[in-house]
Amino acid sequence: MSKLASSNSVDLLLKVWIEIMEKPSIEEGPMIASVDTEDDWRTPIKDYLHIEELPPDRNKVICLIE
Repeated sequence: MSKLASSNSVDLLLKVWIEIMEKPSIEEGPMIASVDTEDDWRTPIKDYLHIEELPPDRNKVICLIE
């Protein structure tokens, strides 16, 4: 490729090189699933963003919206 870029030959500069790949060049890795299902401080935020559900505690609602 470097020879092609630095070449002065007009014949080489007018050619387009194409490589057809029969299979992907990388292998797919294993699927990873999240096993952490505990609620944490992010749960109310995710619930609000995904399903627009507000926490029952008024103070948590105010903290979430502000």
